[in-house]
Amino acid sequence: MKSIVSKFSIFVALGAFVAFAAVASAQGLYKWIDKDGRVTYSDVPAPKDARKVETKRLGNNVIEADTMPFELKKVVAANPITLYGNDCDPCVAARAFLNKRGVPFSDKNIDRDPDARKMLAETIKSQTVPTLTIGATSKKGFEEGDWNAAITEAGYPKDIPKSVLRNAQPKPEPVKEAAKPKAEADAAK
Repeated sequence: MKSIVSKFSIFVALGAFVAFAAVASAQGLYKWIDKDGRVTYSDVPAPKDARKVETKRLGNNVIEADTMPFELKKVVAANPITLYGNDCDPCVAARAFLNKRGVPFSDKNIDRDPDARKMLAETIKSQTVPTLTIGATSKKGFEEGDWNAAITEAGYPKDIPKSVLRNAQPKPEPVKEAAKPKAEADAAK
């Protein structure tokens, strides 16, 4: 019986500690200058005579897990891939190719982003879509074999795990459809 009571008291104490830790992490951190000019940091609010009081809310203690392998990070940093395009058929095919190949890339739609259009025209000296940039190299017009070779030459691996891609790929912009006139919508029913 004594062993059960002691185990129960250990679990109660452990539960109280976890609850206290959760409350403590939800509170803030305070910084102030006291009447003697000393800077004080505390988890207790500053006294009324404190000067320059600052409060910092502490969020949840979350560790972000980065799923991109180190070698791939180095390649992406040295030779980032950007696709300049719009909703044309070759641009759609180019996006599908890049997603299938599994390389992280930035997707710049020149019809929706005036800065991307300006970058394409002035910096890359192109009006052609799709245009792919890999680091300082650019490829105008979609040709799967040429793009594949350029990506491999830049150091990108041929097989990138799908778990990496889910976190690395940009989310596509939603395409807004024009609203149908009421008469046309009623006729479709």
